[in-house]
Amino acid sequence: MHRKDVHAEILLTENGWCGNATVDNQDQLWYYESYLQQVMNALREGIPILGYTAWSFLDNYEWGSFEPRFGLFYVEYPPQVGSHAGYTPKPTDLQRIARPAAGFISRIAKTKCFPEAEAEAEATSNPTFLVLCFSMVIGSNLAFYLYRRRRSATLYDKII
Repeated sequence: MHRKDVHAEILLTENGWCGNATVDNQDQLWYYESYLQQVMNALREGIPILGYTAWSFLDNYEWGSFEPRFGLFYVEYPPQVGSHAGYTPKPTDLQRIARPAAGFISRIAKTKCFPEAEAEAEATSNPTFLVLCFSMVIGSNLAFYLYRRRRSATLYDKII
């Protein structure tokens, strides 16, 4: 897409990796570290990336199954969940446990930069990258709004 129109803005959505069904899912952590490093590289090259959203926040039920588990948070489903007889779990039945990838993305959200780039001043002064970091946690709609608002303010300043 970028080769065809270098000004087209890109929003990366619903990206993730299931790896394995364990809480300590190191495959998933490797995927997010590797993928987001490439997103960071693309930003540094000037590719107009608006934001990124991970798939998904929690393990979920889709396409008739609780597998594969893509969640940044592992959900402990009781054996009765999904039975044909029907079952309504209590909130205490669905324990949510952070996977290592959730910690990685949390650090990015808190520091507003990639862990290896924390010492680099350019990462924290790049407003597009800040919007990218926030979008991982708060979602693409708000990130898009903030980006547009920042961009509109910049255009307004140029007019005046």
